[in-house]
Amino acid sequence: MSARPQSRWLLGFALLFFAGITSTRTPPPAFAQDPPASVSPARDQILHLIQQAHADVSVAFRSLDGTQELFIKSHDEFPAAPSVIQIPIMMELYAQSDEGELRLSDTVTVHNGFRSLADGSPFQLDPKTDPDQDLYQQIGKPVTLRDLCEHMVAHNSSLAADLLIEKLGIDGIRQRIDALHITGMQVVRDVEPAKPNDKSPGNITSARAVLDLLYELAKRQDSGDDSAEEMVGMVARAALSQPPTAGMPSDPRNTQVAQLAGTGQQAMIIYGPHPFVVAILVRGLPSPAASAALMAQIENALAAGLAASIGGGG
Repeated sequence: MSARPQSRWLLGFALLFFAGITSTRTPPPAFAQDPPASVSPARDQILHLIQQAHADVSVAFRSLDGTQELFIKSHDEFPAAPSVIQIPIMMELYAQSDEGELRLSDTVTVHNGFRSLADGSPFQLDPKTDPDQDLYQQIGKPVTLRDLCEHMVAHNSSLAADLLIEKLGIDGIRQRIDALHITGMQVVRDVEPAKPNDKSPGNITSARAVLDLLYELAKRQDSGDDSAEEMVGMVARAALSQPPTAGMPSDPRNTQVAQLAGTGQQAMIIYGPHPFVVAILVRGLPSPAASAALMAQIENALAAGLAASIGGGG
């Protein structure tokens, strides 16, 4: 892998979407073909964990060198947590910057008033329900697009997400995901308060779609792409507001995790001796704690299986 600063991030991540619109944008450069992958030796153990939990679980896993993978119900659709839409928004922002359509130093005046993508109705966000309340102190002031993205990804700001959707346009975000050939994600609404008896469709995702987006970022970063390096850094900083990743067998001094998480949903890029990308979606368990525990067991099994097959147990 490419050299990186020694002081890296220990972090966490979760979720995303797609809409079938033909893209006129330039597709990203193709990477060298990965070698044929073998199925993770942890497959039977993970299937047993899922059976014991009596949960509906979707798993998508691939080592960063492409030699090992595991897909369990990976195309099943799940409601996308609010943090899911951050990744395609971020990727579209940086793509537009790389293509010269905008600059990350451009500013947007912060405001709290939007029109729903679902039905066109006006809405405002309640600062008390937004994980990041700091941006509300900037209402009426200009904030750079880079800083908005940092608020959105690293601090899980709903207000920043809606401001960036408004700036970039929902069609551009959907087209970017389409250009990356990501299927299983649908972005049909912004981050807005729940409405009584609202029957409008919500954002959906699959574990495979999440994995494919993160794998794209990880491979670009590994090839020295500066934009990907910056995006993964934001995802990494999101971990500072989340519990430490449980169950990883490697020494944390030699392991870095890029992760975002939502209730019953987690995805991450694990760096270290045996780097990999994984997305896990869980529903049907009685509590967030139970979901988190199951996801940690699955992550541990995958990491241990990869280490054992490559390095005799790591």
